[in-house]
Amino acid sequence: MKREELRLDFGAFIRELMRVKSIGLVCHHNADPDSLLSACVLKRILDSLKVKATIYAPADISELARKIMEELYDSEVNVLTDIKNIEENNALCLVDVSTLDQLSKELKDIILRKYRSKLFVIDHHTPHPDILKLVRAILIDPGACATGELVYMLAKEVNVRLDKRDIEALAVAILYDTKRFVIANRNVFKIMSEIFDMIDYNKLLSMFHKEMRIDEKIARLKAAIRARLFRTDIRGKEVVIALSHVSSYEASAARALLELGADLAIVSGGKKGVVRVCARCTRNFAELTNIHLGRDIMMKLGEEISGSGGGHALAASANGVGNPEEALTKALNILKMRIGVKLREIR
Repeated sequence: MKREELRLDFGAFIRELMRVKSIGLVCHHNADPDSLLSACVLKRILDSLKVKATIYAPADISELARKIMEELYDSEVNVLTDIKNIEENNALCLVDVSTLDQLSKELKDIILRKYRSKLFVIDHHTPHPDILKLVRAILIDPGACATGELVYMLAKEVNVRLDKRDIEALAVAILYDTKRFVIANRNVFKIMSEIFDMIDYNKLLSMFHKEMRIDEKIARLKAAIRARLFRTDIRGKEVVIALSHVSSYEASAARALLELGADLAIVSGGKKGVVRVCARCTRNFAELTNIHLGRDIMMKLGEEISGSGGGHALAASANGVGNPEEALTKALNILKMRIGVKLREIR
């Protein structure tokens, strides 16, 4: 299947799922609320359709996602972090996953060995071309703001009635990935208007509140101290680009640089030869440059660091091997080629 063949066919997707006796629902590494809660609700949809489904988070669950899942479902939903029995499933469905490099190496090897043409994907990111060579059926919409959107629409398509907890889980998934509607579209507000009377909106917002760990605070401050700054003029408007490196919390550090005033922030990190690069930009930067961070920057960077990358227009990342500072230089070179104007470093 090619990327240009992507189309939303909820009926075909669920029909293929219903032909499977048992399926593993797989979240990405350090599963966030959109990935984990979408998997929880998808399992409940499949349970109602008599398809045996098991949730796996083989590369762990983020602290926030685990906290919210436990608040919503208590101990009713079981999520396995051990994949020793995953091959007992007839098929696997990747939830909020756009590339196999978002999974553990062990699971990636299992998929390549056993699950070619037995792989399902439900996601809202632009997929890596390699993943499309393995799929049996997909539900991918890069125009959606959260995978929770697609799960909600799937439930409507098959006329499965979701209970209050499931509705709240999908609302949280959407709230998380839209950054409380900072990044949203018409369909997001349509869904929220349909479910609003079934949720306690203020309660759901309160679930996101958590004290920032001291090491995350330090990473954000170090990113600011180490930042290299560039400025350029794009269509008559000046923008500021910040590049930095930390040992962890790359995404949080990139967000912090944006909050400080950067229009684009790229932060690298990693250790023991493994590198991760995260990028964040303002909507104004994306519109001025017509740059999609996932497609135009991080997917290309992933290839250059012998890994993979992708994501959204305003938020994306790449994982691979090498040195964090060298990866940052490669990201800068890709940006220079794509942006087409000279960057002036601020010293």
